[in-house]
Amino acid sequence: MAVLFSGVSVWAKPEALSFFLEKHCFDCHDQKMQKGNLDLESLDFELGNSVSYDAWVLVHDKVQNGEMPPKKKRRPKQDE
Repeated sequence: MAVLFSGVSVWAKPEALSFFLEKHCFDCHDQKMQKGNLDLESLDFELGNSVSYDAWVLVHDKVQNGEMPPKKKRRPKQDE
């Protein structure tokens, strides 16, 4: 997730991030489910767009603080 703050502006999600999201997030935050009104599947990775940037910062903070994924769900290992 450190790539979020690299200042690089790209449209496509980096492959490692896409894999992480699919493994840990899309069950609840894809186009169909959108729990918490959050669709990570459709959210672009254009960090120059303040809406996208703010959403990714929120995602980073929730994961970093251990709030997401929820404790009842499969959680990432520290090195993921």
